[in-house]
Amino acid sequence: MFCPQCRSEYREGYTRCTDCGVDLVDELPDECEEKDPCQEDAEENAFVPVFSTHNPTDVATVQWLLEDAGIRHYFSGEHAARAKHPALSAILMVGRDRVEDAIELLKEFQSTWAGFSGFSPL
Repeated sequence: MFCPQCRSEYREGYTRCTDCGVDLVDELPDECEEKDPCQEDAEENAFVPVFSTHNPTDVATVQWLLEDAGIRHYFSGEHAARAKHPALSAILMVGRDRVEDAIELLKEFQSTWAGFSGFSPL
């Protein structure tokens, strides 16, 4: 099993990339021979930073919200937030194609749940 985005290899039984949050595939496609189509595909599937937090509860809650909405995402530095390291934070990375949807969802959630430490787009 392989991640089509970062190209990491996984043992049998895994279905999602732990870094990219995308479904694994049985085989990796051949590298693009022409640069432009690959670049377009990479830009279309790119992840961009949306939100950061030091609060591990925020990480878990935001993951649940975005998974429920079907929005591709992952947290960079998620383990630093769990360790409550004061200088590091978890940064929410969202697929470029759904950034606006993720921001709206987080704004709506912030307005309804007082326990959310706060959201402001990066």
